[in-house]
Amino acid sequence: MRLTRGWKEAAAFVALYEIYETARGHIHPPAGPALHHAEALVRLERALGLYQEPRVQRAFIHHPTVLQFWNIYYGTIHFVVPALALWLLWRRRRDRFGHYRTAFVVMCYLALAVFFLWPLMPPRYMPAHYGFVDTGARFGGLGPLDSGSMKDTNPFAAMPSLHIGWSVWSAWVLVPLLSARPAKVLAAVYPLCTLTAIVVTANHWILDAAGGLAVFGAGLAVAAAAGRWGSKDAAGRGREEGHDGRILGRDTPPERVDPPRSGRGGADSGLHRRRSGTNLHAR
Repeated sequence: MRLTRGWKEAAAFVALYEIYETARGHIHPPAGPALHHAEALVRLERALGLYQEPRVQRAFIHHPTVLQFWNIYYGTIHFVVPALALWLLWRRRRDRFGHYRTAFVVMCYLALAVFFLWPLMPPRYMPAHYGFVDTGARFGGLGPLDSGSMKDTNPFAAMPSLHIGWSVWSAWVLVPLLSARPAKVLAAVYPLCTLTAIVVTANHWILDAAGGLAVFGAGLAVAAAAGRWGSKDAAGRGREEGHDGRILGRDTPPERVDPPRSGRGGADSGLHRRRSGTNLHAR
């Protein structure tokens, strides 16, 4: 069976994502550096006035049903919306698919590098005196659908938050694609809902969200640079096709056309051809 371009794109994307997930799962940093980085981040957030995670979680902690909803959101929507965005993008703006796909993949691999170089303990694993509750362990990773805790192959991959990176990327893709205004509004507020989910469930710090925005922006920059390079390369090939056979590699040079002769010689030659033609017909 011959694969269409769409299936080839899907297979390539899945392969790249699986490589990312496998590499992420093989990163096992020790808890000590992850805790030290988290303590440094808390000090920075306090200095910036951003250390609001305990207050936000306390506002929801006595509402188990609400926390179960955010746990389900955290564990499912994160994967569903980007897949929907990719599908709609392929259906409606195939000419831009490569650009958006490149930005997404670059974002993931940049985050992978940070996970390796700077492991960070999320709030839910912090010592008890910080006051955070692991909502995944208390209420189930998927709320009522899961009686155990949310398992993660790399629990210290908090910075950057790809929940934020993916949600902003999804909104960036979906808002121009969707036609109905309510759908556009939902796509636009989706990153804000995701920010609420990652903080309420104590899976990320607020600055992790800033890290997600940073890798998203870097992914855009790389995709734009790749697009410019591809355009220049295509333009260069177009110029080559306009040259003669020596550039294109043809064995025979183009046919040479002599310019018409001017003056008396040219007129005499024309007269001679006309006479020759007349004699030929006469024969």
